[in-house]
Amino acid sequence: MHGRFLSSVTLVPVFFAMVGFVPRASDAQSKPAMFEIDGRIEPNAIPQWLLWGQSFMTLDRAKRRDLRAFTDSLTLSPAEGTILYEEAGREETRLGECFKMWEQQQETLLLSHASEQQIAARLREATMACRQKTLDARDRVLSQLSPEARDSLLSWVSRMRADIRYIGSAEQKEYFWLPE
Repeated sequence: MHGRFLSSVTLVPVFFAMVGFVPRASDAQSKPAMFEIDGRIEPNAIPQWLLWGQSFMTLDRAKRRDLRAFTDSLTLSPAEGTILYEEAGREETRLGECFKMWEQQQETLLLSHASEQQIAARLREATMACRQKTLDARDRVLSQLSPEARDSLLSWVSRMRADIRYIGSAEQKEYFWLPE
């Protein structure tokens, strides 16, 4: 029983979709080109930052709702469960901090009359830093688990790929998979 009831169509925080979609006068007249990745069709096209971010949020929701059947396949000691669920619980906070930083940077850049290219470059840097925070959280968790627990978590996370559907602007496709 995998978590389709928790994340059948993943709604990735708007933060990641916004970068590369800086408001422009022409945006009001035309819709940006979009791309879509469906994990059921192309599971290996789901990048690590998205896979782990979604997995952390799903684990946190499952724990808060006491949905043990959802995570029964995880082989964790009580101490390992604490490590995993505490880190998973921090993902939403990480994303909130990133979104706030992104908004502040965008506002500052717009007020300073930065060019569209400067704004896009700075916001792309902020996006990469935020994605890296999720990957760092992944690495912290994996480094503290026993081999058996690590294998069960990696297997569980891998199954999450099929539950992820991502739609983003074509402008961000060039860096969508970064960092890995």
